[in-house]
Amino acid sequence: IEERKPVAFIYGRGLNLIDEEGYLMPVPKIKKSWDLPFICGVKQSLGKLGEKALASANMSIALESISFLPIVGLAAGTSILTGQEKGAGRFDNIKKVLLKSFIIAFFYDLLILIFFIGIPDILILIFKSKQNTLYFNEIQNITVALIRITGIWLFLDAVRIIFTHILRSLGDVYFLMITTFLGGAFLVAGVYIFINYLNFGLKAIWILIGVYTFIMSIVLLSRF
Repeated sequence: IEERKPVAFIYGRGLNLIDEEGYLMPVPKIKKSWDLPFICGVKQSLGKLGEKALASANMSIALESISFLPIVGLAAGTSILTGQEKGAGRFDNIKKVLLKSFIIAFFYDLLILIFFIGIPDILILIFKSKQNTLYFNEIQNITVALIRITGIWLFLDAVRIIFTHILRSLGDVYFLMITTFLGGAFLVAGVYIFINYLNFGLKAIWILIGVYTFIMSIVLLSRF
């Protein structure tokens, strides 16, 4: 048996090691500091702002991810219906399916927006515990601000997700590969410049993410 030497670790459903041939291995449950490179993009740059900034960003991203699970399901269902209508030759129905999906997404995002804008301080209480009360209070204000900014571009993100699924179901994979790569490169490069050269904070980075979401939505809409 040849022992594989881990070269990096990634986050998935748990913490894993990845060796030089790309094989995933679970991290042994021992108290050890692993001196390994961090595979990431935006979060790696955010870490340079400090531990508290990274914690605030993680809480905001976690809430956004949880709230978007229904949108992901809606996008998947829309892509299935779109593929069926395309296969049956009923191309006019594709626009009708898309319109209904956007109506559902709009009212759902409107509801989430009300919560994100109105009671973000209550929403983040799910991350609070007796052990981290002091630490939580220190990052509460910036986390609330990030959640409110997130609420503003929620619908644009829904548009991006829905169009991504639809174009994939229509077979436009090559275009999606290019736009996803270029869009991701723009976002990571922008965050890196904001932090390392312009010394901007988390609020500016969250606004940049909103700009990225807007651009991607327009690009995917024009492609459709």
